[in-house]
Amino acid sequence: MNVLSETLGVPESGLRLVGSVLAAYPLALVHRWCFWGRSSTSQNIFFASTGMGLTYWCYGKDIIHSFICTLTQWAFLKFLGDSRHCLPLSFAFQFGYLLWGYKQTESEDYDICWTMTGCIMCLRLIGLAYDRYDGNKSDDKIRKDQKERALKESPSLLEVFGFSYSFMGLTVGPQYPMSLYRQLVDGELTEEKGQKPKTVKKAIAVALTGVVLMGLNEVLKMYFPMSFLETDTFLTEWPYLKRMGYISLAGMAHMHKYISIWTLGNGALILTGMGYVKKEDGKTNWNALANIKIGQYMRALSYGDMIKSFNANTNDWVARYIYKRCIWIGNRNISQAAVLGFLAIWHGYHLCYFIMFALEYFVVNGEKEIFKFTASSKLVQSLPQSVRNAFSYIYISATWGFVIIEFSLLVKHKYMPVWSSIYYSHFIFWLVTYFGLGTYNRLSAPRSRQKTE
Repeated sequence: MNVLSETLGVPESGLRLVGSVLAAYPLALVHRWCFWGRSSTSQNIFFASTGMGLTYWCYGKDIIHSFICTLTQWAFLKFLGDSRHCLPLSFAFQFGYLLWGYKQTESEDYDICWTMTGCIMCLRLIGLAYDRYDGNKSDDKIRKDQKERALKESPSLLEVFGFSYSFMGLTVGPQYPMSLYRQLVDGELTEEKGQKPKTVKKAIAVALTGVVLMGLNEVLKMYFPMSFLETDTFLTEWPYLKRMGYISLAGMAHMHKYISIWTLGNGALILTGMGYVKKEDGKTNWNALANIKIGQYMRALSYGDMIKSFNANTNDWVARYIYKRCIWIGNRNISQAAVLGFLAIWHGYHLCYFIMFALEYFVVNGEKEIFKFTASSKLVQSLPQSVRNAFSYIYISATWGFVIIEFSLLVKHKYMPVWSSIYYSHFIFWLVTYFGLGTYNRLSAPRSRQKTE
């Protein structure tokens, strides 16, 4: 592995990560050929052992961290599952352990270490505790989606380990509940009862798409490296508009690495039968757990569209287990801020994460003010829809890179000079949009509409 790493000029940890995602394909075939329809015990052993094997291959002795988290979660469910104390203790332990891990491994670069699997497993096990908590409630006190996931009894030790270490979403996600994992083990995720899911062709197509996107990512990195943002050429020699253009292109190129790895991971997940959704027209859709909705992402005309299509599965988890649980607050803005704060610290301690998610708040809500303004503008509404869509697409394409500069460069002494070189334009634009245009919209709105709002 070391030789291959040196030959390709790629960190060994990165190769092992990609290797673990690719390894999920043959493992999915083994499950399909040898374990599908077999006893739940044999399948749980298969998922637990293969997942632990992949974790050890990626992180060596640091597998102990995921083992501790999984074993502790089982203990909480076993001994406190019927108690109201299980959920807060689970949340505090899993999130606290992850934050401790970030503190131990923090550096100025993106390091692929055990906390990468740890952050995925953290949400999965917290979600498991939430579902057990909902299982203790009567059906008339929980939402429909909560009923579908609620666990009336605590799962066994073997089932918790099989679920936690299942290779379909071990290293790069996605998130899925115990109820869906049980459906897979019980052979329910298929078009015809008793028959293996017809997913091979779909999985191959998704896998090839992932490979193409990964190749495209490498090409884009060559032409638009983020490291160029730190050079004197960019910071002092290039004119303002050229810097703005490069940031936009480099930011979009940077996000392709996530798109490619999520797509690649989704193919193996589809091969097992996960992601199964039967539409109302009788057709089957296998993309229910896709973390990236490529078509929607490429056609996005707003940041709302981008958020729904990018890291969609994680966003759905946060909406389900954090945002909707904050309904009692009675204020959407506070609930949204709580979600963004959770996501920021879930990523780590770096200041850039808090800045990025704070910026997301102003971008998303500032965009809503733009929509209100354009909806009441006769000039804008007189334009053909195709022209308005073109402007929206250009707006998203031109500004998307600015949202993730700090996320890409990670540390303050790298991204601050870049912001300074463009005179903090993106901050000024979105703050003026949020506060300035928001104030204008409220003052110019009819009184009846103001009262409604």
